[in-house]
Amino acid sequence: MDEPSQKITGAILAGGKSRRMGRNKALLELAGKPVIERLVEQFRKTFAEVIVIANDTQYGRFCDAVFADIYFEKGPLAGLHSALTHAANDWVFISACDSPFFNVGLFREMLPLRDKADAVICETEDGLQPLTALYSRRCPPHIDNCLQQERLKVASFHDRIRLRVVPSEEIERLDSNARMFWNMNYPEDYEQALQWIEACSEV
Repeated sequence: MDEPSQKITGAILAGGKSRRMGRNKALLELAGKPVIERLVEQFRKTFAEVIVIANDTQYGRFCDAVFADIYFEKGPLAGLHSALTHAANDWVFISACDSPFFNVGLFREMLPLRDKADAVICETEDGLQPLTALYSRRCPPHIDNCLQQERLKVASFHDRIRLRVVPSEEIERLDSNARMFWNMNYPEDYEQALQWIEACSEV
């Protein structure tokens, strides 16, 4: 673990209802382990603290701590708010439990951009990726205001903070398929993830 990462919490958002998948996405198995356990193991190699944001305490067996949303039924923005509020460190790397392909090289590319910034977000061909990003604990007051005003888009507070962006060219260099930002929403997405895992094991 490198020194900068020791001061960063890895937070996994697992509060979704998995309606489109039809079953709990966090507990789907990849390479013989639940997705969330696999992601926690990846995070432990990089972050000093790994927490899960969910209203289900069963995830506690995988991580350091589980925290519920402070604002209930407000979506991913509330999950981000809870993660930043409860994290032991000043910076938090956020990821969703259904994004199983963490890329440590790309994460490390984000680290230097923290200087004079409140958040570091990657930009792919699909636009900014605010749910796989680095945020500082200077953000919660701005998020809190948005939640109270029912402005629930994850990017709703970005105009109030100092934002640094990792350009798409860097994403292409370090993660050509942008898999760190890919997530499993439907059963066919899960099948795709299984195929990718199998292909990697055959290399």
